[in-house]
Amino acid sequence: MEQSRVTLERNGLWIAAVSYDSQEILQAFAKEQGIEFPLLSDRDSDVIRRFGIFNSNIAPGLQTHGVPHPVNYLVAADGMLISKYFVPNYQHREPRPSSL
Repeated sequence: MEQSRVTLERNGLWIAAVSYDSQEILQAFAKEQGIEFPLLSDRDSDVIRRFGIFNSNIAPGLQTHGVPHPVNYLVAADGMLISKYFVPNYQHREPRPSSL
């Protein structure tokens, strides 16, 4: 997503990501990966649950319990959901169209 950030911003779109990881982990990850868009911490997965993307296949007590199913949302400035794209594999993200 970072590779698309500048192009998206030029077209009036901004990126943010939500994770169950702590702020400290997200800050270190952003620095390591050169990510400049906001990474938001949802430690208890409350927002993840409200969005309906909580991965219930991971048992409580496991380190990855609380991880969401990977999904990209496009939300308008007024908060209306424009589209959503479920990503089949969090480790392999399909490139988004470069036509933006």
